[in-house]
Amino acid sequence: QLWNNYFHLAVAFLTHESLQLETFSQAKRNKIVKKYGDMRKEIGFRIRDMWYNLGPHKIKFIPSMVGPILEVTLTPEVELRKATIP
Repeated sequence: QLWNNYFHLAVAFLTHESLQLETFSQAKRNKIVKKYGDMRKEIGFRIRDMWYNLGPHKIKFIPSMVGPILEVTLTPEVELRKATIP
């Protein structure tokens, strides 16, 4: 249950409306990225890495994670999509 909660929380963070930089003006987006980076990438890569670390235990999470992982792949950040789609 702990890992299931981890994945759901990470996906909720990544897909949260306030982190969707594409909705901001270019100036605001640049300022945020310069100061904080794109936090979606970092959490997305952590989701990916944790998924691979689960090894044979992944099968336990597949039914509940299909929808949330699809949400992540719809994020318009190119590097994040490349990392999470596989």
